[in-house]
Amino acid sequence: MSSLIYFLGSLCGCFLSGQISDRFGRKPVLFSSIFILSVFNIALSFAQSWAVFNVLFFMVGMGQVSICIVLLVLGSELLVDVPRVLFSSLALSFFYSAGMVAFPGTAYIVRNWRYLSVLMALPGLACFPLWWLVPESSRWLVSKGRFKEAELLLRFAALENGVEFPSDLFRSAKSQQSEQSQQPEQPQQPEQPQQPEQPAQPEQPQQPEQPQQPQQPEVSGYLGLLRNTTTRSITLVVWFLWFSLNVSYFGLSFNMTTLHGNPFLNYTLLSLMDIPAHLVSWFSAKYFPRRVSFIVFSLLLALALFLIQITLHKYHNITLTLVLIGKFGVLASERILHLLTGELSPTVIRNTMLSSAALFSRVGSSITPYILQLAVFYEFLPWLTVGLLSVIGVFVSLFLPESFGKPLPDTIDQMQVIKKFKFKGLCRQKDDGNSAEV
Repeated sequence: MSSLIYFLGSLCGCFLSGQISDRFGRKPVLFSSIFILSVFNIALSFAQSWAVFNVLFFMVGMGQVSICIVLLVLGSELLVDVPRVLFSSLALSFFYSAGMVAFPGTAYIVRNWRYLSVLMALPGLACFPLWWLVPESSRWLVSKGRFKEAELLLRFAALENGVEFPSDLFRSAKSQQSEQSQQPEQPQQPEQPQQPEQPAQPEQPQQPEQPQQPQQPEVSGYLGLLRNTTTRSITLVVWFLWFSLNVSYFGLSFNMTTLHGNPFLNYTLLSLMDIPAHLVSWFSAKYFPRRVSFIVFSLLLALALFLIQITLHKYHNITLTLVLIGKFGVLASERILHLLTGELSPTVIRNTMLSSAALFSRVGSSITPYILQLAVFYEFLPWLTVGLLSVIGVFVSLFLPESFGKPLPDTIDQMQVIKKFKFKGLCRQKDDGNSAEV
């Protein structure tokens, strides 16, 4: 139950951080989340009852997941090309994994969970001096029309890197903003049809031009992702993939307590597996298409989950190896999916998209402890459930467009359209009107 409450806090953090970050900026939400995580980790050590513990644990989960989401978005928007891939798929994950590897060793030395909770708050408190070093996202500033702040930030970056600042950098963004500011004047035109003298004039066919306005709608909140036809299909696919991957991730982590051996050593090995997974996912993200990499790693995960049913009670070492292989597959898939989601989402809704996807991932993690209870009905049912989710995720990922080597979209009009397949003899794939045989 405490695990469920923690993940519900994470779910709440996903729900709030994305919308607040898209409105007020990435940097304020990042450091506010760090503050929440640190303060409530310290308060957790003073909890005198299970109810108080769960309330504080809820806040810890809310702060932790908000940090991860905003960091991923901020790095994706500040960096470009190879550095962005390096940050999203390797650097951020490496330091996260380093903390996970250090945790079981610290827990082995500090057996009192109250002291351990205070120690976990210290790294967050050490991050506050970084406020003066971490910049706001220039892409977010431009999307909000704050061109002077974005120009000042980028001029400083150009000075530091010894390059010339282009004078017409914001020309296209300013023109798009001016066009959008003029669009609200168009709905006033329907007042003209009050003149009954020209009912038969060919001006009526001009009325269908009004439906062109939804091409650049303002998508606000999670429901806005579903109301817009451009974002709906990609959003639904991304939500399911994040959900299934998180069920697999925490299913493997929680099942470590049922395996033979020292639990501290098993958790350390499971955490160490993050490092090769992130290295391989970074290499794959740098040189290979996103969808192909995601499918390969997800199939590796599914294969390990199905084989565990054969070796669970007979071959303990092989079972531990398969769990580590499954952890490798789910982590590599997760890194690729994080990168793919950020690259498919335009700047105006990127944080909302990622936080909504993280919200569904936390729904998956919340029900994972109860999926493990399915072993009451059949011993291998939890492994079968998680494996089938991985296979379904592979099939669903085929509909996502490819983002490898393509520019990062800033507006909804620049988003790629989800792929559609027709099965008539040969499989033909439609993409923006151009069909290509698969």
